[in-house]
Amino acid sequence: MSKSFPFDDWKTWPVVTGRVAAEPDLASGAAVFHQQGRGVAYASERELPALAIARIEGRSEEKVVVVQMEKTPTGEILCGARNIEGRDLVCMLDELTFVENFP
Repeated sequence: MSKSFPFDDWKTWPVVTGRVAAEPDLASGAAVFHQQGRGVAYASERELPALAIARIEGRSEEKVVVVQMEKTPTGEILCGARNIEGRDLVCMLDELTFVENFP
């Protein structure tokens, strides 16, 4: 579910940190995905929300705001983000390059 938030006010966007996302987090726009009880909380050193460039194979680079990070049952780190058009995006942590500002 994509919920519209003003992009120029990204620092105030709701996020999910220190726990896994649940259905209400999707409805509020704080989360982009949930793993239906199978996810594991991920303690990131990075404060969310955070700006990043997403580089996903087969797609062009996208400027995104990361609002969520969780481990999968196999230990991979999934990230939930929104691009500047407000579209939700799920990707792996290694597909993101975090930036202070967009170039």
